[in-house]
Amino acid sequence: MTDNLSHLPAPQIVLEFHYKPKNSARPHDETENTDRLDWAPGSFVPVPSVGDTVSYNSWKATGPDPDEGKDTVVMRKVESRHFYVHQDHICVYIVVTDVNHSEGLARVKE
Repeated sequence: MTDNLSHLPAPQIVLEFHYKPKNSARPHDETENTDRLDWAPGSFVPVPSVGDTVSYNSWKATGPDPDEGKDTVVMRKVESRHFYVHQDHICVYIVVTDVNHSEGLARVKE
C-alpha cells in the first residue's frame, strides 16, 4: 500500500514581516505586513532569504490617532526567517530591518 497525498489541498503560505529597528534586541510584536499565497504542489513559492531586500506596503501613522495614516512602500532587508508548519498552512515569520540608502540604491533601479 502506498500513500498518495496528491488529492489533499495544498496548504496556504503566509508571509509575516516583522520590523526590527537597527539598535533593537528584538523585532516588534505586531506585523508590518502579511501576505497570503496560494500555491500548487511543485510550484515555486517566492520566500525571501536572509540578506535579500524586500519592498511592500506598510502603514505609516500621520497623526496622533492610530487610524490616521496611509500606506507607504518600504524597503527592508531580511535578517532572519522562521517557518511554522501547520496542517492547513505554513507561516513564515520574516524579521526585517532597515536598508542603508546606498545599498538600497545599488539593489534597485530608480
